[in-house]
Amino acid sequence: MLRLQSGFELDYANIYNESCIQERDVNNFERAIQNVWRHTNILRSTGFEEGHVSKDGLPEPVLFYQLPYISEDGINTPAMLKRLYELRDYARHNIDTVVSVGIGGSYLGSKVIFDVQCGAFWNNLSTEERNGYPRMYFAGFNVDGDYLSGLIRTLEYQAQTKGSDYKVMLVITSKSGSTIEPMATL
Repeated sequence: MLRLQSGFELDYANIYNESCIQERDVNNFERAIQNVWRHTNILRSTGFEEGHVSKDGLPEPVLFYQLPYISEDGINTPAMLKRLYELRDYARHNIDTVVSVGIGGSYLGSKVIFDVQCGAFWNNLSTEERNGYPRMYFAGFNVDGDYLSGLIRTLEYQAQTKGSDYKVMLVITSKSGSTIEPMATL
């Protein structure tokens, strides 16, 4: 069993059996597995992968591999996590709805984490069932006018239902800051 400090657990006790992975599979892919391991260690230690460049053609760090780790010299410092917890608590007590705007990985990363943690029907739960946390919507992953109109109508309805103190938090995610779909949605 692999257990991380975050609470993530991976039980690999039954990974080797006739229906899953067998020793010959590992032996057949040993070279590829060693290559992945080597590149993963390079990414973790340097933050860069050969051939991974930004839109301007310059080497660009790959930060995903640092995400699970909390350290003073990483991207998840204890101070950054403290700020995120403060934002979480603020949103829980002061925000009715969060709209996450992004495309590609900026959309999909947030959406997958949200779906895994909260499920597809989160917004249908009562405030009590959501433990005070706000509703969550996603936008910007395309420029579909019908989708955005529906989202705006939904927010307007919720605002009318709650009253004048209805608050929406926009979370705009864009690596470059100039991606057209999130900017158009904003």
